[in-house]
Amino acid sequence: MNATGVLFLAKAKPTTTRTTRGEFQLQLLAYDRISHNPPMSEAYRITWVGPSAEMFWDQCAEQLVPGQPIRVCIDRIRSHSTPRSCEIHANVHAMGLAPRSQSTQQVAEQA
Repeated sequence: MNATGVLFLAKAKPTTTRTTRGEFQLQLLAYDRISHNPPMSEAYRITWVGPSAEMFWDQCAEQLVPGQPIRVCIDRIRSHSTPRSCEIHANVHAMGLAPRSQSTQQVAEQA
C-alpha cells in the first residue's frame, strides 16, 4: 500500500543511523491530525534509507522541529500496537518540508 500526504513532526528528535549495509537511515515520529474537534491523531514512525535521505537530512536537519509539516510519499504501511500505544510504521519513498500555516508560524515565533 502507498500513501501521500502531510504529517506533522512530533516532539521526539529525528534519529540517524547506518544500516548493516552502510546506508544512511533517517527515522522520524510524526502525526496525522485526523480531527480538531474532538482532537484525534495517528502516530507514524517513518523510515527513509539511502542517499536521498542523507541529502534531505544535510539540507533540512535544523528545520525538523516539533510541529513542522512534512509532505511524504510512504509505502509498506503497517500498524503496530503495544499495550501502551499504537503506531503506524512506514518506509519513505519521498519527503519534503511543507509550508507552515500563518497561525502555526506565529505560535512558533512567540515561543
